[in-house]
Amino acid sequence: MLLEPVADHDGTYYYGLELMIVKLRCGITVYGHEGRDLGGFSYNFSSRDGSRQVVLALTAWPDDSPGLENAAYEFRDRALCD
Repeated sequence: MLLEPVADHDGTYYYGLELMIVKLRCGITVYGHEGRDLGGFSYNFSSRDGSRQVVLALTAWPDDSPGLENAAYEFRDRALCD
């Protein structure tokens, strides 16, 4: 899953067999996945050693509210970086 990750369409993150690999603003790399479907948004990420993990599920559609999506990613970064 980690041997040959491929960049997404805009280089924001990488995929390795459906595992998202994201480098956060604090410099750490986390692994997981996110999804949006049927009016909801969720993600789960972990540091490679498992010492830091975050899971978030929203029963709202972030595409209709950019502020909500920004807040979700800020939460992710704070939970994993701070």
